[in-house]
Amino acid sequence: GPGRIQRWMTDGCWEGLPALEDLQIANFGAISISVPAAPAALLTRLTRLALWERGVEVSCSMPRLQELEVRAVTGVVDLSSAQLHLPQLSHLKLCASAAIVDFACAPKLAELVVAGMKELDVSGFSTLRPLAYLRLQGCCYGEPCVDNRLLQAAPASLASLDLYYDMFSRHQGFPVPSFSHLTQLTALRTDMHIAISELSPLSQLQYLELYKVFSDDI
Repeated sequence: GPGRIQRWMTDGCWEGLPALEDLQIANFGAISISVPAAPAALLTRLTRLALWERGVEVSCSMPRLQELEVRAVTGVVDLSSAQLHLPQLSHLKLCASAAIVDFACAPKLAELVVAGMKELDVSGFSTLRPLAYLRLQGCCYGEPCVDNRLLQAAPASLASLDLYYDMFSRHQGFPVPSFSHLTQLTALRTDMHIAISELSPLSQLQYLELYKVFSDDI
């Protein structure tokens, strides 16, 4: 459980792993990564961290971290702490039903993947000037839709978009988010056939991938 993982992280086992840069933790239950819960030497070394747990909270500084993947099966992903600083983070993947993220903690974030999200606080998202790639997968469960809110707040730097709906949403006929304010897009990948009728604003589009779209949809 949570107590076990916290003891494991502080019992001195890291002293024998001075070169560790890539860490994956899975199936320990809810987990909190904070300054008291992990040695400073480890936090400053990591370049990649993957957490697959029921609930995840990260509240510390990891100055070299470049990739962060967080999967929370039933709980909430909390990346909103004032103590969270990820100055070199370029890739973030969130797989959870709900998340609270202060995007200001990752000023160099260039790639964001969001999957299965029903609730997401998008505050600070529009300030991510380096963001060039966004993937939204199975996030549209109704209104207000995470897809819509993220795309409405997307920074002007966004150039490549992957938009994939889950099978339920596709059969329910949820509308594809408007691309009218994303005229800077140069690449789009989607499995929504109704997106074809919404492409006219994308005058800069150079690459288009339509997945599971039948010929009579074109």
